[in-house]
Amino acid sequence: CEQESSQKQIISLDVGGLWRRKEEEEEEVHGHTPGLDLTFEYHQNALAFDVDIGQPPSLTSAEAIVEEALCTAVVVADVAAAHESGEPSGGSQATPSDTGSQGRLPRRAQQSLFGSEMMVRESTYPELVTFQGCEDLLRGSPLTTVFRRQGVIFRTSVGSASTYALSAKVVRIDAFISHNWSVGRYLKFLSLADHFSFDIAASCTLVFMAFGGLVSTTGALPYITDLSWTYRVGFTCRVLCIPFFFALLFFARELQGLLGSPGPTVFLDKTCIHQEDQVVQRQGIEKLSAFLSNSERMVTLYTDIYLLKLWTVYEVASFLALRPIRRMKVIPVYQLCAYYNGLLVAYFAQMSTIVLRSYTTFAWHELILWNGVFGLVVMVSCRRWAREKASIQTRLANFSVHNCICACESDRPLVCRNIAVLMRAAGAAPDDASDETALEHFNQLVRHELPSAFTTCMGRISLSYKQVVVFCVLWQGTTFLDVDLTSLALGRPLNEVLLSGVGWCFWSTVCLPLAFVGMEYLAASFLRWTGFRGLVWLTCSFILFVSIPCFVVNKFIWVICGMAETSNLAFVVLLLSFGIGGAGVYLAFSGRCSLTCACRRSRGPRSIGEGSL
Repeated sequence: CEQESSQKQIISLDVGGLWRRKEEEEEEVHGHTPGLDLTFEYHQNALAFDVDIGQPPSLTSAEAIVEEALCTAVVVADVAAAHESGEPSGGSQATPSDTGSQGRLPRRAQQSLFGSEMMVRESTYPELVTFQGCEDLLRGSPLTTVFRRQGVIFRTSVGSASTYALSAKVVRIDAFISHNWSVGRYLKFLSLADHFSFDIAASCTLVFMAFGGLVSTTGALPYITDLSWTYRVGFTCRVLCIPFFFALLFFARELQGLLGSPGPTVFLDKTCIHQEDQVVQRQGIEKLSAFLSNSERMVTLYTDIYLLKLWTVYEVASFLALRPIRRMKVIPVYQLCAYYNGLLVAYFAQMSTIVLRSYTTFAWHELILWNGVFGLVVMVSCRRWAREKASIQTRLANFSVHNCICACESDRPLVCRNIAVLMRAAGAAPDDASDETALEHFNQLVRHELPSAFTTCMGRISLSYKQVVVFCVLWQGTTFLDVDLTSLALGRPLNEVLLSGVGWCFWSTVCLPLAFVGMEYLAASFLRWTGFRGLVWLTCSFILFVSIPCFVVNKFIWVICGMAETSNLAFVVLLLSFGIGGAGVYLAFSGRCSLTCACRRSRGPRSIGEGSL
């Protein structure tokens, strides 16, 4: 939408189940809202908005116009619902003043403050969410600068004029980084590297593996003796692929900076708010909501103390008042640390396998390490994460702004004032409410809305499917490259190698991810059992429901692959098993399977308008 005089645009969106109305009814509802010259009509579960912008408003993007239109749709929805039930709706003119006292939106709109398209009234409170008259304060840092020297910027919270110079004036911020300075530098760097560099590292590593597999088929790579096989095998892919992945994960963004590409623009408080000039620093702190409003998404580095800090609670609450839930990404720092530690353990297990299988036909350490210690470590890590998600509700049940931890107590009055202004701007508190009353409204919203919104952002399970698959491929796929593709150069039949590849793919992309979902579900069960009882439950459930089924499925895969060399029926069974397993993976990781019910309990209600734009 161009901000030109008398410019008109038509915005249409399907509100679907938002309207409590039978499909066969064809009744039109007309209304008008102030701020924009915006009219709308309802017809068969659809709203058509006729936006007459007139004088250029303070809204700066088409997205903001759509969000305000959706906020208006919420108002009209209550009017339509009241019309259906026969209750007085205050006429056909649906304005905020018709739906509640003190210009507040109806109850349905209040419930959507955290996680929907709730609009802060920018025209009434421009100082809160805009940089009018102080555009120079809107600053961002290139991601390559934040990643320099493995996140050396996170070593201490003390800033200076030189750290402020690492940022520059920008028009828009790609990501707002929300974190606590009490968390270690390397944990933050690892979490941010996973979020911003994982796709690059995984894609390049897969290409590297494909190239290594192609070279393996020529017999150009060195061989070693493995007594578990009847022929010599390679070792290069198992030795190089995981270190190559870690190198790209940690240094890809620095390499990008050396090539002259700054990468995404991010907000980091140490670089984007002046740490020495007290006047500029206070102006920047007062504009924190404006930074959030001008950020495309928020990256939250979550630890157990995140929701106990005043600044971070204010940041997440402000962002969810300004942006929908899907724009916030919550990164569980300690869970990611366990993930990459597990990848390192897998690498050292591979190295020990290469050495031990040169002397024995069966490496007992694999059975003990993977089926025993490693599986229990994964279960314990998943149980810790399940307890952390379950504790969010308890932790916020008695939330109070005055009880939050603030590293610098002199900042508390300023933060409390900003929160009060935010509550009045969002319509969650009356315009004439005192700061103390507005803070109490904020306390209530945090207690009732933030837990479900936050657990929704965390996701149903702790790791994404791509993270699990990359782990399994780096662990199991490299063995296929070194063993099976290398044997192709030594005269092994091609069809046997191809069927073996199908088996490895089935095992790495279907069976092991499903095993991980099962472990996470089992770890989240019976959380009231602690100590020895909890350990017994984890051990028994892992042996009975994970280890034994994985052993049976593994044998089934390789028996079917062997039979498929001569039997078409066995090949069809293998493909059908692959398809059924793939469907199971999709259902499990998308949350549409009962295995994820433990995580789905913590999920909040689907936010109004989520996915409708």
